[in-house]
Amino acid sequence: SMLPGPNNSIYITSWQDSVRILTDTELKGVEKNPLISSLITSSVYNENYYIGGLYGKGIVITDKDLNVIKHITIESGLKNNIIWSVYTDKNSNIWIATNGGLNCLKSDKLLSLSINDENLISAPFDIIEDDEGFLWFPSSNGIMKMNKSSILNYMENPKDTLKSIVYNERNG
Repeated sequence: SMLPGPNNSIYITSWQDSVRILTDTELKGVEKNPLISSLITSSVYNENYYIGGLYGKGIVITDKDLNVIKHITIESGLKNNIIWSVYTDKNSNIWIATNGGLNCLKSDKLLSLSINDENLISAPFDIIEDDEGFLWFPSSNGIMKMNKSSILNYMENPKDTLKSIVYNERNG
């Protein structure tokens, strides 16, 4: 995973290894919280923070110097501690693709959609958003397309109906 660092440098993490910082002249190790060594995916969050998905250890929110501010795990309500992807939308909601389903951190409230729910057919591996407000999730069963507002409404009130479109081998 890579993140922008200070003074035009780049933070680079290799899975279950370490954090390094690449400058114009050198690549050197950075001593940080041991959680960071499990970083598998990351993104910028609100320009001043990073959100990192950890393999088997949940997610972390860090400052720009990679100091851990918050650590979120299944004990906090995360669907699974194996994180495949994190995505921050334009409303500062943090979407988390886990091995057990989908989470959304909305205003410090952790919402979830389980793969056991008929609306999510398998664990999402990644998350992207299109210009029309749909979230797309590749998975082992195909690519799912769901309306972001509908997902949030369903996560907050599971009695609502949630519709999705699945693209897989059956429909090209």
